[in-house]
Amino acid sequence: VGAAKDLTWLDLFEVVVTGSAKPKFFQESQSIFQVDTASGCLLNTDEGNPMVDLDAESMENESSVMPAGKVFQGGNYHILNRMLGIHDVSGSSILYVGDHIYGDILKSKKTLGWRTMLVVPEMDHEIAVLNQSMGLAEELFRMRKRRDAVEDEVQRIQWKLAQVREGLAGGNAPLPEDEDEWRDQVKRLEREYAELRKGHSAKLSDFHAQFHATWGQLLKTGYQNSRFSSQIERFACLYTSHVGNLRYYSPNKSYRGLQDEMPHDMAIN
Repeated sequence: VGAAKDLTWLDLFEVVVTGSAKPKFFQESQSIFQVDTASGCLLNTDEGNPMVDLDAESMENESSVMPAGKVFQGGNYHILNRMLGIHDVSGSSILYVGDHIYGDILKSKKTLGWRTMLVVPEMDHEIAVLNQSMGLAEELFRMRKRRDAVEDEVQRIQWKLAQVREGLAGGNAPLPEDEDEWRDQVKRLEREYAELRKGHSAKLSDFHAQFHATWGQLLKTGYQNSRFSSQIERFACLYTSHVGNLRYYSPNKSYRGLQDEMPHDMAIN
């Protein structure tokens, strides 16, 4: 790792597990091997413990629970918990960080109840675009609000005209003098609605193209959360662009969810 391509990064970890075959690591029993970092060879272990030398004169270390080294391949979460001295059955004391919504986050959350953090590298670009396009996003919101208001007004007038026609058909109401004015107003509003819709659609396409020319915004489908976004909300306790962002917070920090909002809350805000 790094320009030197050395193994100094191992000093940052108590245990390193490679080739864990997720999601089997969270569910099934697998053999675990020690990795010789010098040669890359795999060495047998007794579920992570050193193999007992049956030819040795002393058997004092037979019941050793010390890990056989630091780097392993395979195994399962039971062995990892024992190596790290974790006895929390609920799993709530563990924060598992991964970059795959299924293989990392969903399985560890549903199977073991671990706290989870999803790494989404694209978030850096998404947030940068959102900050740069804040004015455009506000303009899109205003255009959509005006478009909806015009559509509501058209539907109200059309409903009035329909009631008038029903009343005339039944002989219960006189013809209103302003019916022609209503029809002219509907035509004007329909033209305005068509222009607003066309302009809004063009600006929205430009807005999404700033995120990705084909797929648009990662966590949105139009104005709705994307399927990926819904999975993040459901299974990831936290999400971030890089695990290194944790360095800005104390290990003892309590992370709390934001207030859920319904449509009327957004209208008030």
